[in-house]
Amino acid sequence: MNYRHIFHAGNSADVVKHTVLLLLLTALKEKDKGFCYIDTHAGCGIYDLTSTQANKTGEYKDGIALLTHQYQHPILQNYLTYISTIEKNHYPGSPWFARKMLRSQDKMVLNELQPDDNQTLKNLFKYDQQVSIHQRDAYEFLPAIVPPNPRRGLVLIDPPFEDFSERQKIITLMQKSYNKWLQGIYMIWLPLKDESSTKFEVELTNIPFKNNFTIKFFWQTTVVKANPMLGCSIVIFNLPFNAKEQLLALMSELKTALKVIKADFEVSFIEKENT
Repeated sequence: MNYRHIFHAGNSADVVKHTVLLLLLTALKEKDKGFCYIDTHAGCGIYDLTSTQANKTGEYKDGIALLTHQYQHPILQNYLTYISTIEKNHYPGSPWFARKMLRSQDKMVLNELQPDDNQTLKNLFKYDQQVSIHQRDAYEFLPAIVPPNPRRGLVLIDPPFEDFSERQKIITLMQKSYNKWLQGIYMIWLPLKDESSTKFEVELTNIPFKNNFTIKFFWQTTVVKANPMLGCSIVIFNLPFNAKEQLLALMSELKTALKVIKADFEVSFIEKENT
């Protein structure tokens, strides 16, 4: 697979994804019981924004480069504070943010198939007893390890979407995971490129979890690309209690924070009777 996240690190989709991830992990920490964070497509954990790859696309200029520290939402404040602790001109990936949130009773299970990124990930978390790292096909990996121990937890599914067949793989993956780990929180990141993205969302939300919350975040990019994304979508299954209002407030502030690229968002929330 040719996809490397370094070309897209720190873009507007990353800002949305990582702030939502921090919000969900914060909700899990409201209870003393431990949780497990699982990342099916973990990447390499940290990215150099001065690299040739990052500057080939320059996507971070429409994302993290637009943000200041003058925000009200505590999640956005924490997000920027965490980034300020790493080396200048670097941007962290989802595993790095998640590790910041772990307590002694929590653990993290990461999976990355790409060999170079997997090795970088191992180097980043070397000797960390709370982190385990796999190099497996994501669609085999997740059903094999759920339910985790501890049983409370969150899965981030953030594939490259290089192949259209990946959408059906995700549907199958979610159906398998639902049967094995009904109570887990699942967060799926999707690119918004055309009408097929919406059809895929509908297929996802038909899976019978007790609730699903979908965020669509749109933008008008200033970075010139041959095939730009129109935005991103995040589908969350088993949204934690009281997280809905926090998410709405976060999206509203991100819309303001990214106003240079004319950002906007819409959400939907569906609750179902337990079957």
